[in-house]
Formats: sequence, structure tokens, C-alpha cells
Amino acid sequence: LRWCAPRASHADGAGLSRAYSLGRPSQRATDTHKPIMGLTDQTSLHVSDEVACVVHPHVLFSIIDHYSRREENQQRVIGTLLGTVDDAGTVTVCSGFPVPHTETEEQVAVNTDFHATMLQLHQRVFPKQQVVGWYSTGVEVNDSSILFHEFYGQEVERPVHLLLDQGLGESRMSCKAYISAQLSLGEMVLGTVFQDIKLTVDSQARAAPARG
Repeated sequence: LRWCAPRASHADGAGLSRAYSLGRPSQRATDTHKPIMGLTDQTSLHVSDEVACVVHPHVLFSIIDHYSRREENQQRVIGTLLGTVDDAGTVTVCSGFPVPHTETEEQVAVNTDFHATMLQLHQRVFPKQQVVGWYSTGVEVNDSSILFHEFYGQEVERPVHLLLDQGLGESRMSCKAYISAQLSLGEMVLGTVFQDIKLTVDSQARAAPARG
């Protein structure tokens, strides 16, 4: 099912029942080498200093499959990551699903109805799994990544961003995991920073997550 996001901005929220629409950042900075700081005053999903990510291999295969079925002229794909978080702060990504989105010069948009429906269906089968972050394909994080991260930050204070570089050029396929935080000077917010975290592919993981 093809989904098209509205191009016009809607300051009053009208017409956004099926799309989470975000304006382009005007004065934001993206940096992957800054120290981690608190993102919001929400309850933390995990402790930032101890964050590590473990991903099941079939999650990466599903992302590759999603990219292979992308819309024509679509530069990248995004989706929701589901899994668990232990007391030590390790995020285990067990599964995920694609989420329709659009990116233009004026805005990016996410189909929130699709996201909510897929999450509800998935949690009927795997009730212990929760949203732990999101994925995208590409070489690096950019301004749009910040906006998508803000969307997932509505459900999780510090979501994990899994970035899969398929190595379509001369480089080999690689995968990195990030968390983000606000870069502030006193009370002034200067931008958003991304920092990569330890990522492990669990080669012993089962093809399907356990129900619970």
C-alpha cells in the first residue's frame, strides 16, 4: 500500500491523523563525536553510560529486504525496532517492521497510523517486546535523522538508532548503533548530537523471537 505524506505544513495539526509531520531544522547541529547528555526529563529506558545494543541477524536481513522493495526514487527506508532492555542497559533488538515515510525539502513525514497498527499486532504475539528505537539505511546520520529520532523519542526517552550501510559503493556492508542527546550551552540548546554505542550481532539468536 503506497502512502503519500502531505507536502504543506499544518501548524494546527489538521490533516495529520495519518502522518507525523516535522519541519526541517533551522539551527541544529549533528555530531557523532560528542559526550552524552540528558535528552528529556522522561523516565529513562536505560542508563546512558551503560548502553549497548545486541541485534538479531534476521533483523538486518529484514532491513535489506525492505530496502530492496522500496518505492522508486526513494533514497532510504526507515522502520521501527522492537525488543527488550535488561537491567544492565543492554538493548536487544529482536524484530522490527517497515514504516512508510517521505522526505522533502520542506518536511519529513511518518505514517503514524501504520506504525501504531503494526505495533499493536506485533505485541499481541510478543507482548514483552517494546519499541526500543528505529532503523534506517544510509551512510551517515543527517538532519532528517534528527527529526525521525524525535518522533521515536515520543515513546522512548533515548531510542537506539540502527544505521545500516549496505556498502553499495566500494565499501563493505556495515551497521552502527547510535543514541542522541541535546547539545546545550547553559539554557541555550545548540543542537542534537549522536554518539555511537557498542553494537553486537548475536549469531546464536533464533530466527523468530520467543513469545512471552
